[in-house]
Amino acid sequence: MIEEEGQSFAVPQFQFGWPTITDPEDTVRDFIAYPGTCVPHDIHGCSKEYVPSSSVTDMGWMKKEEIVYYDDVFPAKIPINYHIGCMGLPPASHDFVDSIPPMVTGGNLDNTRVAAGTTMYYPVQVAGALLSMGDAHAAQGDSELDGTGVETSVTGNFKISVIKADDLSEAQKVQDFPLGETQRDWIVHG
Repeated sequence: MIEEEGQSFAVPQFQFGWPTITDPEDTVRDFIAYPGTCVPHDIHGCSKEYVPSSSVTDMGWMKKEEIVYYDDVFPAKIPINYHIGCMGLPPASHDFVDSIPPMVTGGNLDNTRVAAGTTMYYPVQVAGALLSMGDAHAAQGDSELDGTGVETSVTGNFKISVIKADDLSEAQKVQDFPLGETQRDWIVHG
């Protein structure tokens, strides 16, 4: 990360060629077919004798050969915009929840506007609400069309409030989608 004129930027250190990998079900993947594909990386810059242990390989993801890394990369500067990619509540209609598609109760919205200073409203469909959040990003475009953003971990302060049904406005009573609010905008998700 670099700082310029009060703005932080992520800068790439290296690139790698997509390896041919085998998933835990023995399906060969020579490209990223869907989000959630795990890549068992080598530690870039280590000797060939050293093979690091990896929770990815422990889960059954294997690669055919070593990954090719490139150190001469395009000098991109990606503005830092920390946000939570996946935040929401479980729906009442499921026995289990797939974390990839967004739902009416939130989830994997991958919206860069769900960030510091945004108030999010989610319809509660199960007792206790069961708020979940994760998939933090330092930056990404509008959504994760290529399957990833600039992934990171964050530690933040969150204020969680419950608005009781009796205190809802008429518009809030019919809300069936995640709604964001900033000082100047409403953020509508469909």
